[in-house]
Formats: sequence, C-alpha cells, structure tokens
Amino acid sequence: MIYFVLDACALARIYVPDIGTRNLLQIRDYPDSKLVVPNLAYSETISALISFINQGLIDEDQYRLAKSGLSTDFRTNKVISTEITDADVKQSEQLLERHKKQPGRMRLSGADSLYLTLASRISPLLKTLGGRVILVTSDGALYDSALDEPGVEAFHFWTCDMGCQCGSEVIPVKGKPKVPNSCPRCG
Repeated sequence: MIYFVLDACALARIYVPDIGTRNLLQIRDYPDSKLVVPNLAYSETISALISFINQGLIDEDQYRLAKSGLSTDFRTNKVISTEITDADVKQSEQLLERHKKQPGRMRLSGADSLYLTLASRISPLLKTLGGRVILVTSDGALYDSALDEPGVEAFHFWTCDMGCQCGSEVIPVKGKPKVPNSCPRCG
C-alpha cells in the first residue's frame, strides 16, 4: 500500500491542467494506494484554484468544474482528509525549527510543515505493514525538507508530462522560464 500525501498545490493540479497534471492523475489512480491530506487541504486547494482565476490561468467555468471534482473526490474518499491534532502542531513546530536554516535551500513554512508532519506521522505505521509514504509537492522547501526526513519519500510533480515526450526530469524554478509553470526543455 502506498499513501500519497499531497499538498494543496499538487491536489489542485489534479483538477486544472498544468505541468505535472498527468503525473498527478496517475498518482490518484494508482492501484493499491490512497491520497491522504490534512484537513486544511480542502480550503488551501480552493485558495489555489481561486489564485488560478486571479492569474488568468482558468475561467469561472473551469473553476466550478475543478471545485466539483475536488468535492467529489473528498466525498467519495478518493482523497482522505485526516484531522490535524495538537500533537501534529507541536511536531510541525519541531520540523520548522529543524529546517529553519538549510544552506542553499528555501525555508520550510507554516502550512507546508503540517503536510510533512502528516507524512512523518503515518510513515512508521505504514512501514510496519510493508507500505510506503510519498509526499507529493512542487514546493521546493517542502520537497527538500521531506527528502531529509527518515521514512518519508518525496516526489516533485513538476517533471514534464505535457505529451511531447521530451522526458525532462529537470525541476523548473517557479516563474522560470518565461512561461510560468512550464517545462524548461520544451516550454
């Protein structure tokens, strides 16, 4: 069994076409797996979808369709929401402290630390059952921090999946190249 812990950015890309969407649809539909998110992910994902409207990436109809897909996946338990506990908040504080100074890396931030906390919390239990936890994100700081945590694998979904077969595995920098959220090799 694989538990994929998706941050809100990853979850939003399931419903809005972007670089990484095909990767995320494969993850969502992967057999013998579950998508798990902390309970704040629903509102964070709605916020991401609204930011797509504000950036002109989607229109109101696409927003309503994306929101409907998100709601359906939560209602049908395709996406499983897990309560954030006081112990999780305390652990997220420890993660923020541990990852506050990483030379050459961005700093882990508040809500992102809760996604990493969830992945760290369920990983030991899943390992005893022969399972895996993979945190899925496009956030550089969260990705780097997850790589440093024992028992948590990380996947950066911004590898090229645009159907051009360029095969790029270079993780683009947000806002670069000239077209944001695009493949650095094929554009």
